[in-house]
Amino acid sequence: MVASILSIPFTDTDTEIESKANRSIANIFAESGESGFRVLESEHLQQLHQLSTPHVIALGGGAILSLPNRECIRKLGLTVWLQAEPETIFGRIAGDETTRLRRPKLSQLGDLEEIRAKLVERWDRYNEVAGLTISTEGASMRRIAEKIAAWYALNSK
Repeated sequence: MVASILSIPFTDTDTEIESKANRSIANIFAESGESGFRVLESEHLQQLHQLSTPHVIALGGGAILSLPNRECIRKLGLTVWLQAEPETIFGRIAGDETTRLRRPKLSQLGDLEEIRAKLVERWDRYNEVAGLTISTEGASMRRIAEKIAAWYALNSK
Protein backbone atom coordinates (compact mmCIF):
# COMPACT_ATOMS: atom_id res chain seq x y z
CA MET A 1 0.00 0.00 0.00
CA VAL A 2 2.89 2.39 0.78
CA ALA A 3 4.52 1.59 -2.55
CA SER A 4 1.25 2.28 -4.33
CA ILE A 5 0.81 5.65 -2.61
CA LEU A 6 4.40 6.61 -3.46
CA SER A 7 4.24 5.08 -6.96
CA ILE A 8 7.44 3.11 -6.41
CA PRO A 9 8.10 -0.66 -6.67
CA PHE A 10 7.55 -3.06 -3.78
CA THR A 11 9.60 -6.11 -2.88
CA ASP A 12 9.06 -8.63 -0.10
CA THR A 13 12.32 -10.28 0.93
CA ASP A 14 10.66 -13.48 2.15
CA THR A 15 8.79 -13.88 -1.14
CA GLU A 16 11.97 -13.21 -3.11
CA ILE A 17 13.95 -15.74 -1.07
CA GLU A 18 11.22 -18.35 -1.57
CA SER A 19 11.19 -17.69 -5.29
CA LYS A 20 14.96 -18.01 -5.64
CA ALA A 21 15.08 -21.14 -3.48
CA ASN A 22 11.97 -22.59 -5.15
CA ARG A 23 10.57 -23.59 -1.75
CA SER A 24 8.76 -22.04 1.18
CA ILE A 25 10.53 -20.53 4.16
CA ALA A 26 9.12 -23.33 6.31
CA ASN A 27 10.72 -25.86 3.93
CA ILE A 28 14.03 -23.97 3.95
CA PHE A 29 13.98 -24.08 7.76
CA ALA A 30 13.11 -27.79 7.72
CA GLU A 31 15.84 -28.67 5.22
CA SER A 32 18.62 -26.20 6.11
CA GLY A 33 17.71 -24.94 9.57
CA GLU A 34 17.34 -21.35 10.63
CA SER A 35 21.03 -20.74 9.94
CA GLY A 36 20.59 -21.86 6.31
CA PHE A 37 17.67 -19.48 5.88
CA ARG A 38 19.59 -16.60 7.52
CA VAL A 39 22.44 -17.07 5.01
CA LEU A 40 19.96 -16.75 2.11
CA GLU A 41 18.37 -13.74 3.79
CA SER A 42 21.73 -12.00 4.28
CA GLU A 43 22.73 -12.66 0.67
CA HIS A 44 19.43 -11.22 -0.52
CA LEU A 45 19.81 -8.11 1.65
CA GLN A 46 23.23 -7.46 0.11
CA GLN A 47 21.74 -7.77 -3.39
CA LEU A 48 19.16 -5.10 -2.60
CA HIS A 49 21.93 -2.50 -2.73
CA GLN A 50 21.96 -3.03 -6.49
CA LEU A 51 18.47 -1.55 -6.87
CA SER A 52 18.76 1.55 -9.01
CA THR A 53 15.49 3.15 -7.91
CA PRO A 54 13.76 3.58 -4.55
CA HIS A 55 11.69 0.60 -3.41
CA VAL A 56 9.45 -0.22 -0.49
CA ILE A 57 11.04 -3.35 0.97
CA ALA A 58 9.27 -5.66 3.42
CA LEU A 59 11.68 -7.54 5.66
CA GLY A 60 11.04 -10.65 7.69
CA GLY A 61 11.07 -10.16 11.46
CA GLY A 62 14.43 -11.87 11.93
CA ALA A 63 16.30 -9.89 9.29
CA ILE A 64 17.65 -7.63 12.05
CA LEU A 65 19.29 -10.43 14.03
CA SER A 66 22.83 -10.09 12.69
CA LEU A 67 24.92 -6.94 12.95
CA PRO A 68 25.92 -7.07 9.25
CA ASN A 69 22.23 -7.23 8.32
CA ARG A 70 21.39 -4.28 10.55
CA GLU A 71 24.20 -2.27 8.98
CA CYS A 72 22.96 -3.25 5.52
CA ILE A 73 19.38 -2.27 6.40
CA ARG A 74 20.50 1.16 7.63
CA LYS A 75 22.44 1.72 4.38
CA LEU A 76 19.42 0.75 2.27
CA GLY A 77 17.51 3.84 3.38
CA LEU A 78 14.65 4.86 5.60
CA THR A 79 13.34 2.15 7.90
CA VAL A 80 9.95 1.78 9.56
CA TRP A 81 9.16 -0.58 12.42
CA LEU A 82 5.49 -1.53 12.51
CA GLN A 83 4.77 -2.43 16.13
CA ALA A 84 1.89 -4.51 17.42
CA GLU A 85 1.00 -6.27 20.63
CA PRO A 86 1.79 -9.99 20.71
CA GLU A 87 -1.91 -10.84 20.77
CA THR A 88 -2.46 -8.74 17.65
CA ILE A 89 0.44 -10.41 15.83
CA PHE A 90 -0.89 -13.82 16.87
CA GLY A 91 -4.35 -12.95 15.56
CA ARG A 92 -2.94 -11.76 12.24
CA ILE A 93 -0.90 -14.93 11.80
CA ALA A 94 -3.81 -17.15 12.83
CA GLY A 95 -6.14 -15.33 10.45
CA ASP A 96 -3.88 -15.65 7.40
CA GLU A 97 -3.64 -19.20 6.05
CA THR A 98 -0.67 -18.40 3.78
CA THR A 99 1.32 -16.95 6.68
CA ARG A 100 0.63 -19.99 8.83
CA LEU A 101 1.71 -22.34 6.04
CA ARG A 102 4.88 -20.38 5.20
CA ARG A 103 6.03 -19.33 8.69
CA PRO A 104 8.19 -21.82 10.58
CA LYS A 105 8.02 -22.25 14.32
CA LEU A 106 11.09 -20.59 15.79
CA SER A 107 10.92 -22.15 19.24
CA GLN A 108 9.27 -24.89 21.27
CA LEU A 109 6.98 -22.34 22.92
CA GLY A 110 3.32 -22.02 22.03
CA ASP A 111 2.57 -19.53 19.26
CA LEU A 112 1.64 -16.57 21.48
CA GLU A 113 4.51 -17.25 23.89
CA GLU A 114 6.91 -17.56 20.95
CA ILE A 115 5.80 -14.16 19.66
CA ARG A 116 6.28 -12.60 23.11
CA ALA A 117 9.74 -14.15 23.46
CA LYS A 118 10.86 -13.05 19.99
CA LEU A 119 9.67 -9.49 20.56
CA VAL A 120 11.62 -9.28 23.83
CA GLU A 121 14.69 -10.80 22.16
CA ARG A 122 14.55 -8.49 19.14
CA TRP A 123 13.21 -5.25 20.65
CA ASP A 124 16.54 -3.40 20.94
CA ARG A 125 17.60 -4.47 17.46
CA TYR A 126 14.36 -3.20 15.94
CA ASN A 127 14.89 0.11 17.75
CA GLU A 128 18.46 0.24 16.48
CA VAL A 129 17.44 0.27 12.81
CA ALA A 130 14.07 2.02 12.96
CA GLY A 131 13.93 5.56 11.69
CA LEU A 132 10.20 5.63 12.40
CA THR A 133 8.16 3.43 14.73
CA ILE A 134 4.41 3.17 14.25
CA SER A 135 1.95 1.29 16.43
CA THR A 136 -0.49 -0.58 14.24
CA GLU A 137 -2.92 -1.13 17.11
CA GLY A 138 -6.40 -0.03 16.10
CA ALA A 139 -5.21 1.79 12.97
CA SER A 140 -6.32 1.01 9.45
CA MET A 141 -3.75 -0.19 6.95
CA ARG A 142 -4.58 2.85 4.82
CA ARG A 143 -3.88 5.30 7.68
CA ILE A 144 -0.60 3.57 8.52
CA ALA A 145 0.46 3.60 4.87
CA GLU A 146 -0.38 7.30 4.58
CA LYS A 147 1.72 8.09 7.69
CA ILE A 148 4.67 6.18 6.27
CA ALA A 149 4.33 7.84 2.85
CA ALA A 150 4.17 11.31 4.43
CA TRP A 151 7.24 10.56 6.59
CA TYR A 152 9.10 9.23 3.54
CA ALA A 153 8.27 12.38 1.55
CA LEU A 154 9.69 14.56 4.33
CA ASN A 155 12.83 12.48 4.87
CA SER A 156 13.85 11.18 1.44
CA LYS A 157 15.22 14.45 0.10
